[in-house]
Amino acid sequence: DNVVRVTTSKGALTLKGKNVILATGSSPVIPDIPGIDLPQVMTSRDILRMDDWNFDCLTVIGGGVIGVEIATIFAALGSRVTLLEQANRLLESMDPMISEQMEALGLYEANPLDIHCTSALNSTEIRASHQLNTMERSNTATHSQLASP
Repeated sequence: DNVVRVTTSKGALTLKGKNVILATGSSPVIPDIPGIDLPQVMTSRDILRMDDWNFDCLTVIGGGVIGVEIATIFAALGSRVTLLEQANRLLESMDPMISEQMEALGLYEANPLDIHCTSALNSTEIRASHQLNTMERSNTATHSQLASP
């Protein structure tokens, strides 16, 4: 067995196991686009800290580990989720085999997601109806989606 000793402000902890994964977390990247500072636009940390997770629809920017995690959580909770990724596949920073396995296991079918790869978010804005509008551009089309606040 492998042994890892973790020291935190609450004390030390020794972990043993054949395989040990250290997932230390990461920080959200805030893209520089018009409207990104609107109150309806949240980071993954912001949304997970909310008391109410009841969203009719949600647009997630980024198809990396955190984006896929947030998208699948909220799709499983019943939200309509659109996932935008600039790369040509989800989890692009990982080995292609991982993306292929995620699809083969049916993860995205079990929790239906509207996935747009090779897409970039151009802007967000608040409409007169108080709905958040996201504008994305892909290699083939431009899409607009309204989300309830």
